Amino acid sequence: MQPELLLWPSPQRLRWLNGPAFSPHGVQAEASVRPTLSVDAYELHWEDGRLHYCARDQRGLDNAHATWLQICERCGPNDLLDPLDILDAPWFTLRGVMLDISRCRIPTREELRRIVAAVAALKGNHLQLYVEHSVAYPGHDAVTGPASAMSLEELAELSAYAGGLGVELAVHQNCLGHAERWLAHPAYAHLGEFGDVAARLAAGEPGPFSFCPVDPRCLPLVNSWVAAQIAAVPSRHVHLGGDETVDIGLGRSRSAVQQRGLGKLWGDYMARCCAPVLAAGRIPLVWADMALEHPQAFAALPAEAIALAWHYEAEGPMARWAQTFAELGRPWWVCPGTSAWRSWVGRGDARRGSIGAALRHGLPGGASGMLVTDWGDLGHRQPWPVSWYGLAEGLGAAWAGPSYADQPAVDRALGLRALGCAAAGPWLDQLSRLEVSLRRESQHPLRGGPLINASLPFVDTLLPWPRSAPECLPDLGAWEDLLQAYESYPTAPAGHLADELNHGLAAVRLACTRAVARRRGSSAQALAPSWLQLSAQHAAQWQRRCRPGGLAESCGFYQRLAAEGDS
Repeated sequence: MQPELLLWPSPQRLRWLNGPAFSPHGVQAEASVRPTLSVDAYELHWEDGRLHYCARDQRGLDNAHATWLQICERCGPNDLLDPLDILDAPWFTLRGVMLDISRCRIPTREELRRIVAAVAALKGNHLQLYVEHSVAYPGHDAVTGPASAMSLEELAELSAYAGGLGVELAVHQNCLGHAERWLAHPAYAHLGEFGDVAARLAAGEPGPFSFCPVDPRCLPLVNSWVAAQIAAVPSRHVHLGGDETVDIGLGRSRSAVQQRGLGKLWGDYMARCCAPVLAAGRIPLVWADMALEHPQAFAALPAEAIALAWHYEAEGPMARWAQTFAELGRPWWVCPGTSAWRSWVGRGDARRGSIGAALRHGLPGGASGMLVTDWGDLGHRQPWPVSWYGLAEGLGAAWAGPSYADQPAVDRALGLRALGCAAAGPWLDQLSRLEVSLRRESQHPLRGGPLINASLPFVDTLLPWPRSAPECLPDLGAWEDLLQAYESYPTAPAGHLADELNHGLAAVRLACTRAVARRRGSSAQALAPSWLQLSAQHAAQWQRRCRPGGLAESCGFYQRLAAEGDS
């Protein structure tokens, strides 16, 4: 009986041939070049006692070898395989992942190398590290130092290592929005859309968020940061951010927006960020959300700029956006997400749904790449294996195309290749769906509307401890049922990542225990030791993979829960 191969990504075609069975161990492949094969495609063939790879270039040959290594890993010393023939090619030519290193968690140098190697092993060829304040630009230590920011030298080293494995490490710096870390510091506060931050906070208004696009001091500053990265990293693509600039036009740029329009102002600013990138012979990338909301922005952007359209739920506007890009003739990428953030075990329905929507509407709609994103909102508290499971699924999907989820044993294959244990895949996927029906029935308690972009137990921990919980979330009986579902769920299968996976399960159980207790009018203090224990586990696991910057802030979420009172 042949072993279950559980290849990931799943090949487009695998055929078993007639002939004598063979042992795959110790076999040396013969390689040949065929220019007619498509980019990254390969053939892998065993027949008449010979293993042969065929591709148009070395990248394709490397992909063939990656598949062969997975086959060998599944075969014991006495296992035999029938002759086989594989013909494989990617759905998307560019297949990438983006890690958020600006919300508390920055992996160590060694961990980043492991991640790059894992991306390459799954046939990914592009990596982005999302940067707000997490690169140590000279002269800005007051902001970057506490974050344990990456040095430019580290970026250069990582870029060289990634390039050797066929992975592009792209330059990334958000140049307009999400500037809270900068603007919270007195040396930079005057650059924000709201210059007087102290008065704004004293009035109960939201804190600083975006640089002011009409302040002439902002553009030279952010362009200097991008230039520093360009000098260190020879990537073809440079991501300039620009997403969610929701405060533009509400403060110092109000009159400019009234005169020119928000889309035009945003587009002009981002175009001026793109100009030095183009002058350096690189391709600028920008998040597409603001331009999709204000289409006049597209006319201001250079034709070479690639728009990155992100959406993280199963249902969304991706089909309409694809039509917009086609009408404009605008190059674009599709960007689904892992849906691991603002949770501890992920949201499996949103993860698979957003990836599926990206595949259905991306390439048919003219998208030239797929970038799977993983964010770290509110302390980056999801365990790394939960994030990596979603990233690995996205990489496999970007290669295999829309039918990837229809193949048998998709979660077992993902479990083996992402978590090191085939049984861990179905375990995590099913765990991530326990709250789906209850979440879909719920309204967001803080901003109203559907509860999206977060798990229900996670959001409930953001609410204070009143003796009567808000009516907009499920009632006590529904929470008791959900708690029972989590408490009866088995612990993770054995494997080297089991402790991190079980930490996620423990966290969501505790969150549900709190939700039930506060609806019953129980004492918050009874849960304090459990929150402190969870915080200690979180810190220990963090320190194995990540730098110290941001850890205290992340653990602070648990410490506040441990300190909450009953009133």
